[in-house]
Amino acid sequence: MAEQFSIPTPGDVLADKYLILEELGRGAYGVVFRARQQGIERDVALKTLLPQAFLHQDIVERFHREAQLVSRLQHPNLVTLFDFGQSNGILYMVMELLEGRSLKALIEEETPIEPERAVHIISQICRALHAAHREGIVHRDLKPENIFLTQYEEDSDFVKVLDFGIAKIQHGETSSPMLKTLTVKGYVLGTPHYMSPENISGEPVTAAADIYAVGILLYELLVGEHPFDAPTPSAVLVRHLHDDVPRLPDPELDQSPLGTAIQCALAKDPEARVASATEFIDILNGEYEAEVVPVAEPAAEPVDEPIDEPPITVPGQRSTTLFAVLATLILLLTILLGVMLLTNEDGPVATPEVAQDGGDDGATSVTYDFAPEEVAEANDAGDAAEAALEVDAASADAAVVESGDASSAAPAAKAGSEDEAANTGGESEEARKPRENKPAHTLVSFASDPSGAKVAVNGQPAGITPCQQRVTQGDRVRVSISKIGYKTETRILSPKGRSQTVSVKLKPGRIKLSP
Repeated sequence: MAEQFSIPTPGDVLADKYLILEELGRGAYGVVFRARQQGIERDVALKTLLPQAFLHQDIVERFHREAQLVSRLQHPNLVTLFDFGQSNGILYMVMELLEGRSLKALIEEETPIEPERAVHIISQICRALHAAHREGIVHRDLKPENIFLTQYEEDSDFVKVLDFGIAKIQHGETSSPMLKTLTVKGYVLGTPHYMSPENISGEPVTAAADIYAVGILLYELLVGEHPFDAPTPSAVLVRHLHDDVPRLPDPELDQSPLGTAIQCALAKDPEARVASATEFIDILNGEYEAEVVPVAEPAAEPVDEPIDEPPITVPGQRSTTLFAVLATLILLLTILLGVMLLTNEDGPVATPEVAQDGGDDGATSVTYDFAPEEVAEANDAGDAAEAALEVDAASADAAVVESGDASSAAPAAKAGSEDEAANTGGESEEARKPRENKPAHTLVSFASDPSGAKVAVNGQPAGITPCQQRVTQGDRVRVSISKIGYKTETRILSPKGRSQTVSVKLKPGRIKLSP
């Protein structure tokens, strides 16, 4: 049973010592006030949970967890926690009051910024991370919204790193149940644009994941764009896993220590990244020689003679995407067949065929070696978004990403006569065997306004919007989309085709708390 209480309003005194002055911000589950600590007359930021948050035990645990983790960290670039407790049912956290703006605002309003300024900001973030990593704490949700720029003496870009709500204890024992890792079986936490490949894949997360996020932040400050931006969270995650790190537009800057730092931080393999936050600072300042070889530019003209030089790659980074590899293999196969024809004039003329997926429309399919298939993004307390990726252990070996229509397969091989063509250009006995009939599926994409709603298909959880679910074609399914504070929307769906989208606009509703 939920305890009845109301959040404080300006003029109220909480815990007999915090006078509420004004509301500073509000999210889905929490609200932040400016308050005055009576007795020492110090203005503070007071954060409380809204009543609906107590309907979700994980939200309450995160609130406790953040307070206990922040209390363990002492560094000028980390937010300072003054107090934590509960009064008349109200759970609260008291922190230093920061005046300024978020790094997100800076990126939106002023980027690209000067390299010197970018180094100054990123170096402070790294020093804060070093203090956390030294305590065995990985932030896991480093993003512009969680970095605050304030004024300190003559420095208007003084960094404060916030929100350790989903931080992970990397090593060491603790007696507090609130400090245990919040990763639930089958889910990983983070924000799609700043999640490392190993986090996306559900692999163990270490301090290297924070370094990866720092590399993205540095790129954004210097370019004004995200290196792996895409229209949907799912597409962003695919780019994290498979796209090469884009080079900085300015060639001179790209060859500078800043370009080197970005390439070292964004390696796909965490073992190939910068070893620590302090080492990242050394690279930025040109005090550390990182072994990064520039990616070769594509040749302007075809080369007639083979090149003996080995391909140039960046350590820990895939040199090409899977699509490029496929195209290269087809090109090499074509060249090889041409050579065979030149050396054997009597042989049949063959054209390489593009492999098909067996579907009626002939669309090609590409298999990526990562899991999971479903990606969702949710908001928590206005400033702590997370993506929950559902991992099915039984099918986590591969997720299939289907391309659009492709050209049909090339014609079969021909010989000198029609009979010879029939004998040499047809399918093999194995290929002519009837294929096993498998039920067709439709990839259904679910979206809601606002996002962060729970999706259930035939009563079974399917994720949090935006998310995707494969549904057997021909089956009528019942879809419900619900979110705290909004009326539940229900749809009856008959899946057809390769993909389908269900998008709903949620209507505000009332929250009922048990007496």
